[in-house]
Amino acid sequence: MKQVLRTVLPIALLTVAPGCLEGGVRIAANSLDALGQPETPSALGDVIADPGPPPQPDVVVDVTPPPPDVEPPEPELPGVPDVAPPPDIPPKPQQCQDGEERCGVDGVTIQVCEDGVWYNAGACVDGWVCENAECFAPPCVPDCSDVECGGDGCGGICGICPDEQLCTDQGFCEAPAQVYRAVIIEDLWDGQCSPFGSSGADIRGARLRNSANQNMGFMANAAADFEGSDCQNNFTDIDGCLGPPGQSYVSLSGGFVVGSFPGEPAIQEGFRVRIFELDEQVGGQGDPYQVWLATDLECPFSDEPDSCRVFLGEGFGTATFVVPDL
Repeated sequence: MKQVLRTVLPIALLTVAPGCLEGGVRIAANSLDALGQPETPSALGDVIADPGPPPQPDVVVDVTPPPPDVEPPEPELPGVPDVAPPPDIPPKPQQCQDGEERCGVDGVTIQVCEDGVWYNAGACVDGWVCENAECFAPPCVPDCSDVECGGDGCGGICGICPDEQLCTDQGFCEAPAQVYRAVIIEDLWDGQCSPFGSSGADIRGARLRNSANQNMGFMANAAADFEGSDCQNNFTDIDGCLGPPGQSYVSLSGGFVVGSFPGEPAIQEGFRVRIFELDEQVGGQGDPYQVWLATDLECPFSDEPDSCRVFLGEGFGTATFVVPDL
């Protein structure tokens, strides 16, 4: 408790009735002057009594109880307006179902749906397009501009050169030094009859495809020269190798057969010649043979057959031969 000391300083004046004596001493009546100072003894011999020690001041203790503990009010912040709560924002509508996929508007991007929103998941490689959320190669557009023949870039052909001409790599028709329109299939028989009783290669037919892998037809015309043999299954009917391959065939018996295709087209670089031989795939036994390109059906019967034919390759059983650069 906090105490407050207050000092009261009264002025005590000791007065004695004039004329009174104390201890044989006369006390002057005017011992203090108007300012409360002791007067100087007069010449009359007045005697001033000793007032003794000055009085001690009274001590007053303030016992006023302190005010009770009261939380001071929070000060108000000037200039701060009341802020209303934000309004309720409705959720965004679902754009799609999670897991859905689609193509972007650019036709290249693939998008997937997550949390109801479309996100880009990837894109097709250059030149490819997006369809039903999958990438596809663009449709092929044939191009035959500034060419006379050859492929159109999409599996077709731009044209066929007239007789006695061939299509160059640049797509132009030119007359070559030699034009081949027939194939020669020559036997490589060792003279021994097979376990099936056949003599040499048994040819069931031949097929021609152009550089665009289009079918140009099966062997339509043929001529043959057989050496003959004593083997049991020795078939020499030339019709056995014409048309699509079937169960019939012709046994070369150490000789050869030459044939051409419908229309006798010029056989050019990139063309494919497939020889069908009676091999294990059709219940026979494969035998070796040679294939040549010839200018015509008379070439192998001429005095100088090498001047009108070019070697293509050796085969065994059914085989395909690709025409090289001629």
